[in-house]
Amino acid sequence: RSSGVLGWGIAPPTAARLAAEGLRSPHSHVTPLCSPTRACLLTGRNHHSAGMGIVPNFDIGYPGYRGQLNKSTATLGEIAQSQGYTTMGVGKWHLTPMSHFSGAGPFDQWPLQRGFDRWYGTPDGATNQWKPDLIEDNHWIETPDRPDYHFTEDIVDHAIDFVRDQKNGSDDPFFLYVAFCAVHFPHHVPPEYIDKYVPVFEKGWDQTRADRLARQKELGLVGPEVELPDRNAGVNAWDEYDDDARASMVRLQAAFAGMVEHTDHHLGRLVAELEEMGELDNTVFVLFSDNGASQEGGPVGSLQSMRFFTGYTSAEDELAEIAANRETIGEEQWFNNYGTGWAMAGNTPLKRYKQDTHGGGVRSPLIIRWPGEVADPGGIRTQFHHAIDITPTVLDVTGLTLPDQVKGVVQKPMEGTSLGYTFNEGETPSQRGQGQAPPRDAPRPQRGARGADKRDAQTREDGQRAQQRPAVHEACLGRRRGRFQGDAEGEDHRLGDDHHGNPDAGTPPIEALGKGGGVGAGGRRGWHAPARWGAGGAGAGSVPGAGQRFASTRCCGCLGYCAFLLSLRVVQAAGPLKR
Repeated sequence: RSSGVLGWGIAPPTAARLAAEGLRSPHSHVTPLCSPTRACLLTGRNHHSAGMGIVPNFDIGYPGYRGQLNKSTATLGEIAQSQGYTTMGVGKWHLTPMSHFSGAGPFDQWPLQRGFDRWYGTPDGATNQWKPDLIEDNHWIETPDRPDYHFTEDIVDHAIDFVRDQKNGSDDPFFLYVAFCAVHFPHHVPPEYIDKYVPVFEKGWDQTRADRLARQKELGLVGPEVELPDRNAGVNAWDEYDDDARASMVRLQAAFAGMVEHTDHHLGRLVAELEEMGELDNTVFVLFSDNGASQEGGPVGSLQSMRFFTGYTSAEDELAEIAANRETIGEEQWFNNYGTGWAMAGNTPLKRYKQDTHGGGVRSPLIIRWPGEVADPGGIRTQFHHAIDITPTVLDVTGLTLPDQVKGVVQKPMEGTSLGYTFNEGETPSQRGQGQAPPRDAPRPQRGARGADKRDAQTREDGQRAQQRPAVHEACLGRRRGRFQGDAEGEDHRLGDDHHGNPDAGTPPIEALGKGGGVGAGGRRGWHAPARWGAGGAGAGSVPGAGQRFASTRCCGCLGYCAFLLSLRVVQAAGPLKR
């Protein structure tokens, strides 16, 4: 979303290269939160099926909201392990109850027990990028003590080391999952990256938003008829702020933008390493964000964005604190995040934010690169797809299969649909299933003939049928809002326009009940987890797709970068530029 190739003007050359050599998909969807999306990504099942309808910091008792992955929904790592792959992961995990991360366990939901032979990274959803909390394999470790240490660089260093070690010692295919903790707040980045983007954003969020939509139209990512919806409730016009306030808010946004470029730079190091190994053109890359731009910075941004969960001070006090420390933004003492006006601009042309089931929370364009298999490099695909489709895509292109049982537990079928048919057939209607997965023994389409595979699952015409439904949902939810909240806040919750000028295909939000718990103007966003965050085999010894690598690289961040690298001799690396 934040990359120049998707219309916003930040300069990430690695993303630009992947887009030029691959495909862009503006109709890709996710959940409005990081952990549920990550569960979809790694299991190929809906987040509620996987038990991750909420972040793992909570267990509210209901089957879809246990805060840990069900063992009946094996991860891609577990599937790959069962069929001869070496599996490695680095970066952000956030798929295990935090109470499990003690020196004594329990360990059954740690990464090594959920499909990874090696793991290095942070267990929680956010961490200090200069001094992260770190686990390696099944134990905690100290942060490396070296000048200018940064977590993003460290993640890529370990990813490269894991791949080198594997290639030096084994001919087995491998799966590498790289999940950046950037560009989730805090936006920690060296000052030269921040300074570069201050002039870019001095025009403010209103003009940035207008310019971004114009650029999206120029790139063909949205139709010429698309118009910007009104500002989100609670977002003021940029011109209403004085020069000092604007300078503070610009620098917070510049820190985010600089972190996007910084992350892209280090992702580029991994790409370069695969190229040097001769594996780059044997790798499928999928780059996307795990949710929409973050509203957690509050109206004007903050140096301590965890106040979102405990209560912000007044906007005036926040701005005074930022102004007094403006030149230190991005340093380790702050947990800085931009304000909701910048998040609104980041989600152009959609409404609302991360945590919300509007387009601004659940629409996450992706870039996919697979040399030799994409008919028109640099092209655009508009089929409706979702994060649950990534694992089925990996199974499709590598020849891996979902076993009937994994570690003795009977498996739920895949709920996603491979994107493979879109590689050569740009105009083919979406083949996304609606709650009906093909049987495990259904024949797989042959590579190069995916467009002819029509499958028996119910299909959705590129979101068009779904786009006829929001009016019905809205009528029902309008009655619900009237009963529980009296529409006292007066916010228009209708969905914004999507890339074709039609109502967005997402589901309108069901707000938390109780005064102040909703998302309307003037209501402080409280920690109302249940309502607010409930988002909407091969035989032994055989190695299907031997000689293929799939790598998934995924960046988790508030408007970020989720890269899913699939190396077709076997790699999958992952990472966000958003979160």
